Amino acid sequence: MRRLALFVLVCATLAGCGALDDVLSLRTRIQGDGFTNVSVFHRSHNGTDTLEITASAADPAHDDERVAKIVWNTYPEHIDKLAITLNGSKNTYAEATLRDTFGERQVTEQQERHDKAQQDLQQQQPYYYQPPPPGPPA
Repeated sequence: MRRLALFVLVCATLAGCGALDDVLSLRTRIQGDGFTNVSVFHRSHNGTDTLEITASAADPAHDDERVAKIVWNTYPEHIDKLAITLNGSKNTYAEATLRDTFGERQVTEQQERHDKAQQDLQQQQPYYYQPPPPGPPA
């Protein structure tokens, strides 16, 4: 059972490396556009992919819609919801809103990787610890 757990951990780590690289690249692009104190976090919960970005900007022209456009046009991972906190003010965008605002994505989503990870998670059997039955020690 330990080998299975180790195997699952290694597979999850390797599958997540590409996504981690995408998050770090996105952070660099946002910083390169003049934003500071940038943090980017992508999480998936109950089938919903949420990208959370926190940043600061001194220039009033640097608004959260500018960050949203960078994400929509350059971030290759699938997102259902984008939450941007800029200078302490938070706005949330649904995928449909982003599509209506910016049109079709300018980057190809890594949907295959996303689908494969979801499939792998669904195929895993949960591991439950089952204590030995009570009785005299053998």
